[in-house]
Amino acid sequence: MSQIGAVSNIEGKIETGGSFSLATVGIKMKSREAVTKLLFGVVLPDVISCADLHNISLSMALSMLNSTEQAAYGKLTARLEFEPDEDYHTGLWDFSKIVVNNTQDDVIKLRAPKFLTAPWIPRLGGMFYCKLVYPESIVEWIQSQMNDSRYHQ
Repeated sequence: MSQIGAVSNIEGKIETGGSFSLATVGIKMKSREAVTKLLFGVVLPDVISCADLHNISLSMALSMLNSTEQAAYGKLTARLEFEPDEDYHTGLWDFSKIVVNNTQDDVIKLRAPKFLTAPWIPRLGGMFYCKLVYPESIVEWIQSQMNDSRYHQ
């Protein structure tokens, strides 16, 4: 798995409906493809996705909640689901946002933008960029829903 090489200062908010939004951060890390090409001369494709990272972020968030809050997630709150990444092939990724689809009351689907630079690009090659909702933001979002009357009917 890739290691995070740097965290950018790209931040934003995702409106999920109601009065609360999820904070996001843009991350950048060296791709497995670039590292294996450099070290071994063989390209092994990346298998990580923004959706994978979001599932890790959600798991971390759930572990930060107390047992009552953990039990309420998905029952007294909406659930988060992560759709396949939206691939970008240019620097327009920088202006992209996580897409929110909340057509169901109990599920909010997020689709994150992903940008992989080609490994042959000098100094910039082999980088993986992703917009990510971080765990602390998910924790705050879950806790805010527990206080929202829409979920206590």
